[in-house]
Amino acid sequence: MAHVSVTVFLDSDEISAEAYAVTASRGRSLETESFDAGGCTVTVRNYEANFNPYFLTDTSSLLLESGDFLLLENGDKLLLEFGNGAGAGTYGEILTGRTLTVKDGTTTVFTGFVEDYDFTWTPKGFAEATLTCRDALATLGATSLLEWTTTEGQLTGARVSAVLDRDEVAFLSGASYRDIATGTQPLQADLVTYGSNALNYLQKVNETESGRLFVDRTGKLVFQDRYESFGVSSSADFDDAGSNLPFHGIDVRYGTELLHFKVSVDREGGVAQTATNVGQLAAYPKLGARHLPLGGMLYQSDDHSLGLANFLLGRYSQIAAVVSGLTINLHALGASNRNTVAALDIGDVVTLTWTPPGTSGSVFQTLVIESVSYSTNFDGDTSVSFQLSDASDPGYFVLDTDALDGPAPLAP
Repeated sequence: MAHVSVTVFLDSDEISAEAYAVTASRGRSLETESFDAGGCTVTVRNYEANFNPYFLTDTSSLLLESGDFLLLENGDKLLLEFGNGAGAGTYGEILTGRTLTVKDGTTTVFTGFVEDYDFTWTPKGFAEATLTCRDALATLGATSLLEWTTTEGQLTGARVSAVLDRDEVAFLSGASYRDIATGTQPLQADLVTYGSNALNYLQKVNETESGRLFVDRTGKLVFQDRYESFGVSSSADFDDAGSNLPFHGIDVRYGTELLHFKVSVDREGGVAQTATNVGQLAAYPKLGARHLPLGGMLYQSDDHSLGLANFLLGRYSQIAAVVSGLTINLHALGASNRNTVAALDIGDVVTLTWTPPGTSGSVFQTLVIESVSYSTNFDGDTSVSFQLSDASDPGYFVLDTDALDGPAPLAP
């Protein structure tokens, strides 16, 4: 297969020569969960001490000319926020917050910022540094909101943008940093209390939409509405027959992870609405009531709460076999196919055709990517794994679609 290199950058400085392992993960395991901050770990060989938070007892011209040092009482000079050794300063300052980018060939697979550096040395000369990175959801998760009252009837996309634009959030604007869908769900006016977590509030807006709020592989904050992954063309087709993209591992979920016989939805200022599948409760008495409660929703009416409860009950009250995981060894693919797979991201739709061992009939499923995990050891072994959910027709239904009710007041 064609060799495809993996490269790692700190800002504009390439550190691939010393990096020997990268793992990155973004997304969620189940479609009922929120998207948490994505993370990436890069491990580097630190024999030249290019990653070093301090520099003692050195009087080299580099130290003297930089002037960026602290003179200690014993006369030692402590070089601040720079490298050490023969390549001192090669990769710039050892600072948190620097942008980290990982590329597979020409395809970006992770973009975030350095949150922590950890250093390991031994008396026999072993030296290693680990860079722990997070994506932009972590920034929002560390941000608190001031008290404010939101706008009645605002669509979910506008509410997301309103949060990002607030002075205390100051999230970067422009197409390079945001991709915010209009959304379909009008929201109530609510009082956001002082100190509310920005990410938690955005996740509640997204939960009310039943969309996706995540950071993509290029570092862009993405908000997708409830319809974005349905009825669209597949971005990649996988099979085990050799006519499409190959896969090297498959997981199938058939159990109770997404099984709920009762769903309750409560909105701010409303009355909780509950939908129950009495037949399934009776059919599986040993599994319990299996209740899914959702609270704090931002719907304008209890009808929307009931619509969501009915929809989720219809979707999750039956046990069904769904392909939940797919693993592809990128090093086993040619350059073109490798690029196609590496470029797949959360929210993309894929198809899978496979024949389970011991059977003669093939299974075909249309799936949407919920999480992406990427791993390489720089010796050639590189893989990507996807967590998936069912992307077949969800049977959305419409509530009171009169134009006076605003645009698309739908159950998700």
